[in-house]
Amino acid sequence: ELGRYSAIRLMIGVDSAKSMSPLEKRRGVLDMSGLGQDMYWTWNTGYIFLKLQCMPIIPKGGDSSAVIPYVYHIGGYGGLNNPTLNNIRLVNLNLGENLNLIANSATAKINIKADALKVIEGSTQVNLNSTPTVMLTPFSANIANNYQNMFSIINIIN
Repeated sequence: ELGRYSAIRLMIGVDSAKSMSPLEKRRGVLDMSGLGQDMYWTWNTGYIFLKLQCMPIIPKGGDSSAVIPYVYHIGGYGGLNNPTLNNIRLVNLNLGENLNLIANSATAKINIKADALKVIEGSTQVNLNSTPTVMLTPFSANIANNYQNMFSIINIIN
């Protein structure tokens, strides 16, 4: 029924067709020389789907020489002709029976929460000290499985 929805489906990542499309067709946030430049691996020819990085806080007078930055750059679209890591994830958010949008509402808004803590505290508990850096390695699939579950619907406003 038009205007009445039961779920929202999101894709986290950039699929192989778009990742390998001609540069002139990749505009906006996918423009590697513009908005997308910080979310693209030039060394690996691919987009970063999730970037989480920080420097730990050093207590006053603490030893900063042993500080390791935490760097999580997760990408990998599965390859075009040769299979590679595929960290693209689909997210299904069920609206539930009581959250259906009103068919004639031109102003309905869905507020979605992204819980960044679930990136490291999901189905795989990530130990920042033993795994301070994750990029295009098999472990990155665990991070992708975690971020797949970081979204939830807060409310719908009609």
